[in-house]
Amino acid sequence: MTPHKIVERSSTDLMNRSPHIERVVEKIIASNNEKVEELVLDNAPKNACYTSPDIQKEILQVFATRVKIEIRKEIGDAKFCKIIDEAHDESKNEQMAIVLRFVDQDGILRE
Repeated sequence: MTPHKIVERSSTDLMNRSPHIERVVEKIIASNNEKVEELVLDNAPKNACYTSPDIQKEILQVFATRVKIEIRKEIGDAKFCKIIDEAHDESKNEQMAIVLRFVDQDGILRE
């Protein structure tokens, strides 16, 4: 295969970002499991950087979705309150903090 065809195929593959993002998530999950790490990480391309802003945004979206799911599982049907605060940092950017406060199944106040 010519170098031009290899680059063309790679660029076409990169246009479909979902498998690449899933691969990043799999790498993060796999790093917690030694056997999976041996199978997945050792066979992963060594030049994969995932530095494109679009790919980084999608990775953050995947993590955000997983965090939301875990929060929903943890809170369950418990009553909760939201505490939201806003402040400006030194560069005049608005920063917002969101805290969920609830009582877990053991009766412990959690944030």
